Amino acid sequence: MSRWLATSFDGDGFDYGIDATLHAEGDTTRQRTVSNDVTATFDTLISWFASNAGPSSPTPEAIGLLLAASETTVDLPPVMIKRFAASQGLSASDSIGDLVRAAEKEGGFRVE
Repeated sequence: MSRWLATSFDGDGFDYGIDATLHAEGDTTRQRTVSNDVTATFDTLISWFASNAGPSSPTPEAIGLLLAASETTVDLPPVMIKRFAASQGLSASDSIGDLVRAAEKEGGFRVE
């Protein structure tokens, strides 16, 4: 099986491919995706994983919780903070406390 998987993406015309199986809390699910877009491939994988590994939480919340709890450091570009602040009507003259309160009100710092 692993040999077949290793070659199953050869010649499919796509730059990226993922074939994953997840067994969580007694259920097993599988996801296979191909794309020419690395971001779309990653998005499909993490959305699928989060929705199947933590089905009791909304997928965006589950992804945030998994990233926050993981040992992997994530560096968000400053533009993400600027976009969130602008979406909340905040500007450079507002305080960090204002930004934190806006994130708390929204249930988290949403990266879009």
